[in-house]
Amino acid sequence: MADWLLLRLPRAADTDAEWLVCDKHGFASAGTQRGTLAEAAAQSAGHRIGVLVPSSDVLYTQIDLPPRAGARALQMARYALEEQLLGDLDAQHFAIARQGGNATRTAVAVVARTQMDEWLQTLQAAGIQPELLVAEGALLPVNPMQTLAWIDGDTLTLKPQRPLAEAATTSNAAAADALLCLPADSPEAALRMAFGDVASASVDLEVFATEADWQRYGTQYEALRPQLGNLRVQVFSSSALPWLALQVAAAAPLNLLQGEYEQRSAGSGFWPRWRVAALLSAVLLLLFAGDRAYTVWSLQRVETGIDAALLKLGEQALPGAKVSTTTLRRQVQQQLSDTAGRDAGTMMTAMQSLAKSLGGAGKLRAMSFRDGNIELQLRARDVQSVERVKQALRDDGLDAELVGGGSSAGVYEGRIQIKSAAAPRGRP
Repeated sequence: MADWLLLRLPRAADTDAEWLVCDKHGFASAGTQRGTLAEAAAQSAGHRIGVLVPSSDVLYTQIDLPPRAGARALQMARYALEEQLLGDLDAQHFAIARQGGNATRTAVAVVARTQMDEWLQTLQAAGIQPELLVAEGALLPVNPMQTLAWIDGDTLTLKPQRPLAEAATTSNAAAADALLCLPADSPEAALRMAFGDVASASVDLEVFATEADWQRYGTQYEALRPQLGNLRVQVFSSSALPWLALQVAAAAPLNLLQGEYEQRSAGSGFWPRWRVAALLSAVLLLLFAGDRAYTVWSLQRVETGIDAALLKLGEQALPGAKVSTTTLRRQVQQQLSDTAGRDAGTMMTAMQSLAKSLGGAGKLRAMSFRDGNIELQLRARDVQSVERVKQALRDDGLDAELVGGGSSAGVYEGRIQIKSAAAPRGRP
């Protein structure tokens, strides 16, 4: 998995952005860098980008939702927070954490849509497309038995310890699990807003600050030590960003990029638009493939039937021969060639014998070739002349028979059939 580039947006137009590169566990691979958003964008290649926005611009709290509220969660969150929000609800963007198991407390973040648009337009202008957009206060460590206070410049972000916040009874006490963003120079007012009338001696306060911020406001917090149950201070050498980075993996912070602000890869927005057409195309492709497959199967069945019929005909036409569909054509052609050669030889022999035997005894009126046999139609003086022609043909090895004839006006017309299938008998 690619490393993260975590970026803190500038707090004012004349201030720099801060960023660092860390692994998936939040451990920084280099020190915190400062500069313009364009300079940060130049180092973002190959990294997942997470952007931290000021907690003062985001209402971060938790509400009770039934387990597996599903699609109703957003509407239920809007209804639950309606009294805490000013202005039109439709002008607010709601982000809801994923519910796990049977937990009913669900983190919700609310930010003005105009503010979301401004952040994203600024990032887009610098060539930055974040995967994570999160309020900085959401990255405070999770410790419900302590009150965590983070001094960042002029802002104090306070995360009250849950048991005391739930025990608060005054109307000015904050809701449990809420993040409070107040001026950093008023810690006593911040605690009073968080816990109301609950005795401050029960508060276990842990303060985080850079050296510069602690030197600036540390006196006010140290003055509260006698009133608190406990006070601990952790001072960073320069930037709080490496400390916040550790919570990216540990805290699974609530991502503001939800709903209409969810970041999608290039082209992914086209899928919903073309989904129906793509599905119809896939169905048509399957139908076409099925039709082609059925056609091929049908043709194969027809081919099998034709092959069987050809083999049967081949066995009848070529008795005794070994017949197959691959050699049947060649076998038939060979048989025809043999038959044609034999018939041609028979005809030549018949013509030679006829020329010798006719002499002046008669003449050939017609000759035909049918079913492999030659039929001669002769005109002679009498039947004996035709008989002599027949005998001459037989002497030359031809199977000749007188098959008909008759006399008319002193002339005899006879028909002689020569069967080409007969083997030449040779002259005695």
